[in-house]
Amino acid sequence: MGTHCGNCNVHTKTLLPCSQCLVEYYCSKECQRNDWLSHKASCFTPIEKKAQRRVLRDTIVKECHVCKRTEKTEAITLSACANCVTRYCSTDCQAADWKEHKTVCVKGARKHEAGLNASQQTIQLESVNAERCRLVGDKAGEGLAHSRLGVAFEVLARSEKAIHHHKKALAIAKDSGNHVITGRSYGNLGGIFRTLGRFGKALYYHNKSLAIAKAFGDYLGEGRVYGNLGNVFQSLGQPTKAVEHHNKALAIAKELGDRAGEGRACGDLGNAFDSLGEFEKAVGYHTKDLLIAAELGDGAGEGATCGNLAHALQSLGRYEEALQYNTRALAIAKKLGDRAGEGVWYCNTGSVCQSLGQFDKALEHHSKALSIAKEVGHRAGEAAVYANLSSVFHHLGQYDKAVEHQNKDLAIAVEMGDRVREGRAHGNLGCFFGEIGQFEQSAEHHNKRLAIAKDLGDRAGECRACGNLGNVFHRLGQSEKAVEYHAKSIAIAKELRECN
Repeated sequence: MGTHCGNCNVHTKTLLPCSQCLVEYYCSKECQRNDWLSHKASCFTPIEKKAQRRVLRDTIVKECHVCKRTEKTEAITLSACANCVTRYCSTDCQAADWKEHKTVCVKGARKHEAGLNASQQTIQLESVNAERCRLVGDKAGEGLAHSRLGVAFEVLARSEKAIHHHKKALAIAKDSGNHVITGRSYGNLGGIFRTLGRFGKALYYHNKSLAIAKAFGDYLGEGRVYGNLGNVFQSLGQPTKAVEHHNKALAIAKELGDRAGEGRACGDLGNAFDSLGEFEKAVGYHTKDLLIAAELGDGAGEGATCGNLAHALQSLGRYEEALQYNTRALAIAKKLGDRAGEGVWYCNTGSVCQSLGQFDKALEHHSKALSIAKEVGHRAGEAAVYANLSSVFHHLGQYDKAVEHQNKDLAIAVEMGDRVREGRAHGNLGCFFGEIGQFEQSAEHHNKRLAIAKDLGDRAGECRACGNLGNVFHRLGQSEKAVEYHAKSIAIAKELRECN
């Protein structure tokens, strides 16, 4: 029982508990009402707290602290350190980590003491909000809670749960006749399926969103959907179609005087021209996007645009300028307290340092990025860092470490269901094994890359995989197969040139 009022802090024996959480105590109803704004964020029933603990268990990635193998992708059993929450897949991994781990291992620390990242906190809060809204018949609130849950699960790379909640939000919006939330839910689903490399479904949902925007005269929403469709075509390796759709988005934004939309379209066009190899045009559009972000006082947008501009400048070999823009993006992320963004810009800065041949600095920046990605539960960011670390070790000629980190990237891609990343990882592994003369393993990975590219309709990826297989079979002395795959690669490359 409490001994002090939760509002005025008076000490008395006649305190009454909050009827919902039974944790906080008050000396009067007036004190309880006055404290409600601050108390409601932590006021949950015992049943709701149990549900929140279940959410925590479901959203923690169970992986070996040393080799990063996970229970989900490797079908292994992890054991926790006898003192704390750190998990290992074997006694060998635990022994290898002991020298470092013993300095931070705290006896008595248990699993429930692990901190929650922002996405886990959102999931705990919104899962309760969704249920409360459902019980009182608040359809709008319930749909909004499911939409926020979808976004949070997407950040944590729990794609199936993200899709589940966005579909719930969609169903509620359709039942209540809310065309705005219906269109937005279609767009959210399209975004997830694009991330997963399921581009057919991404196009389906974005086109649904486009139809709703047109039907209800939502010109602003129409422009936003054209941008989303352009991003899908960009992922499909069709940058010319991407430019077409982004130009439609840009025209609508200009007509409506939507400066934020104009900046977003310029940024997307910059990325599309980057893919086309027209880097000067890319720099021009990213510069326009940056000016608009600064004009609007959009700090987050300014940071993201600095990163895009840095990538285009890096492609032009203007590494020092690229480094300056990445440093600016990093400073903005720190100022805004955007830990996920901070991790992204450390990662990108590491890539520029690698281009400059500053491999020690590259490893240092990637290590910081990896630490942040784990802290905030950003699995896609973690995978990106592993891929970049693999590239650094490849350039250093440390093939064992290059393969090790690329396999970590691959494991996360499989866990997330990200087929694009999975295919890219197989392609990189195929190249690594080819360079060290392990041609059978090289062919195995390139064949997996080819199969994934065909499944996704990724003709550019298919072209590269066929070319790489041609090289492998040439080294194996299988001339007929080498010629066959090179001919396929040439035919696809010709087709892509004609399309673009």
